[in-house]
Amino acid sequence: MSTAPRLQFTMVCAGILDLIVTVGDAVVYKVNVRRNLKHRFSEYSLNRSYQMRENKMSLLIILPLSVVHSTFFLSYLFISFVARSLIVYTEPVTHVVVIEMMQTAVCTYLVVIAIALNALWMRTEKQLTVVQNQGNGGDVHFQQLRIQFEQVVPLRR
Repeated sequence: MSTAPRLQFTMVCAGILDLIVTVGDAVVYKVNVRRNLKHRFSEYSLNRSYQMRENKMSLLIILPLSVVHSTFFLSYLFISFVARSLIVYTEPVTHVVVIEMMQTAVCTYLVVIAIALNALWMRTEKQLTVVQNQGNGGDVHFQQLRIQFEQVVPLRR
């Protein structure tokens, strides 16, 4: 009994699930951007402000990693699917070459994801250090609150 049809079905399901997750990450990112553009000052709280900042920073890391992962994973699934469908394993050498190609693809994925994670980490590290060097956290909060209120109703001095 051949396990090839079950394996192909599993690969197709994994690819579809990966696409759904990547699209879901992109939708969450868009929703977060739109929510940041709408200012509701009647519901303003410091806790909510910090939570929105954490959501933004985590999405700035997760979305690019999700796209890189999805690209390489779907490429791996496609190459594996084509290799299993079209290549006839008549010789042991062909079988070993296909396995080595798949292992090389996995190693390339690991290197690229490590480079992408490092680049994202360095970018967010720079953003966090800029925010931390601007002064006292309470002062920054009240300055931002004053600026937001001035956008709605200019304060008279």
